[in-house]
Amino acid sequence: MTAILKVLFIDDNSIDEELDTINRALARNNIRIDATIIDMKNPLFLKERVTGSSILSPIQIQEHLSNSGIMDTDFDIVACDFNFSDPYFDGYKLLTKLINLARSQRKLIRKAKFIFYTGDTADLEKIAGSDLKKLLPLKVELIVDREHLPDKLIRLINSIKSEIDLEKMFINYLEEHSDKNFVSTFTPFAGKNFSQISKEIEKGTENGKAFLESLIEQSVSHLIDLQED
Repeated sequence: MTAILKVLFIDDNSIDEELDTINRALARNNIRIDATIIDMKNPLFLKERVTGSSILSPIQIQEHLSNSGIMDTDFDIVACDFNFSDPYFDGYKLLTKLINLARSQRKLIRKAKFIFYTGDTADLEKIAGSDLKKLLPLKVELIVDREHLPDKLIRLINSIKSEIDLEKMFINYLEEHSDKNFVSTFTPFAGKNFSQISKEIEKGTENGKAFLESLIEQSVSHLIDLQED
């Protein structure tokens, strides 16, 4: 069975060539990426200046990310180009805003691994280094030279595929039986169906976290009981 990973690309240039290279390499391991591309040249993202020229509008971009459902998609990776052809707004500002917004609003996209890529890594490293206090808490996975983007993404995707994500695994099992109602001693979820519970876990609500913790405790207790029989 082919494994599919969701990857979001944010760029103002074509990445078709990179995608072809990545998918050809991943196919050997029965992996492919479901790519979503945000084209920063989209007229929806531009606002006109008094001089008649157009520049990127952070507000319009943010509205699109929210209204299109991007923020509520559980991407495995979000890859953002650093250098947009705009003198006032770049990928560094966009991605830092996106990550902070996703975490403050508990959006699903917050669980992705975030990377920057650029044709000018020295420029990006200089800006990121001068803003280290803001960058470190974001836990950006990689800063990549655009030339090496396919190779780095292939390695990262293979690494993600080999990880065991117990939370995602549990959510998938719940969704397979989404119509079933929950019967248990965990009071906050009494009467909810499995689909409602999986959404609580995905959102990282307090009840969702408490439920996972209780399941772990019960599992360990059950294992201990089995050893004592």
